[in-house]
Amino acid sequence: MKKIYFFALLGLVASSCATSKLTTKSTNAKKHEIEASYNGMVSKPLLADLSIENKRKEVTYEGMLNLPMADLKLNAKQLFLETHSCDYIVDPIYSTTVVKENLKTKEVTIKLTGLPAKYSNIYQVDSLPKSIGQFYALDKPIERVDYLNSVEEFTPRIGTDLTFGSKGLIGLQLDYLLKNEKLRGYISYEYFNKMNSSFDLEVSDTSSVGTQVTGNSSSSHTFSLGVMKEYQLINRVKLRGQAGLNCSLFDDVNINSPYGEINAISRLGIRLGAAIDIKLYRGISFLVKGHSNVNFLSIYAKDPNPNTTLKVKKFDSNGVPVFNLGFGLRFVF
Repeated sequence: MKKIYFFALLGLVASSCATSKLTTKSTNAKKHEIEASYNGMVSKPLLADLSIENKRKEVTYEGMLNLPMADLKLNAKQLFLETHSCDYIVDPIYSTTVVKENLKTKEVTIKLTGLPAKYSNIYQVDSLPKSIGQFYALDKPIERVDYLNSVEEFTPRIGTDLTFGSKGLIGLQLDYLLKNEKLRGYISYEYFNKMNSSFDLEVSDTSSVGTQVTGNSSSSHTFSLGVMKEYQLINRVKLRGQAGLNCSLFDDVNINSPYGEINAISRLGIRLGAAIDIKLYRGISFLVKGHSNVNFLSIYAKDPNPNTTLKVKKFDSNGVPVFNLGFGLRFVF
């Protein structure tokens, strides 16, 4: 038990000290770069002609999911100006596609079409008093263009679960975010020290009728290897599903028969499970999880008597829970 407390404390410290990384890129500009009046000077306004292409061009911008839609459109506009080497977009049309899975946005795509335009023939007007009057009569609010280009947040790749449950369950799981960033691979171990399982077996050798024998086990170990997927339900709450292979080992087994002894029983199968993850603080969450082991192959450690062959013809178990439920803490870093 002291080892369990040690690992829990170690996980708590590791999660609290986990590296957190947030990278933000932004653009800050204003429409009027020259504001000579702020320096106590008055200059002639600049006029420019627009050279407009008569064929519409387009760009497709795949936006980051954690940016506001207004910033996504401004980034699409910036991409258009850079792609087609223009200064202005005439008659812009934005077509936005949002893809959602399980009520969570997975993809945002913006298609922008318009007529590229370039400034040409830039000049100053000749009549200063008249031009100043015309300039101030125009509707030309000076406004800033300030928007985010990207926000990249570090995603914890390693997770550990420490759980406790019925039948004296003590469980430990280690998982890792795979390259596709959609699934996590996991490996887990559980120890049951209050199993109280009983077994009914029919054993025989190759030449006789089967004999009914019984046995029991007070503890077992289980190992599992597979994949899991997390779904964001609401803020701070995740739902998890998992599937994989499972191996259950029953120790302290003592089954005697006329044909020999059985000292240990291993069962192989598949595991199906689910969990609810409630975030408490940074990399620490409260966890409620359960799983069911569907076993279809049994392996026996046999010690047959001399000149006999110990063969198991039928196996039944009692006291082994169909569904294992536990609760505990999860740490990610």
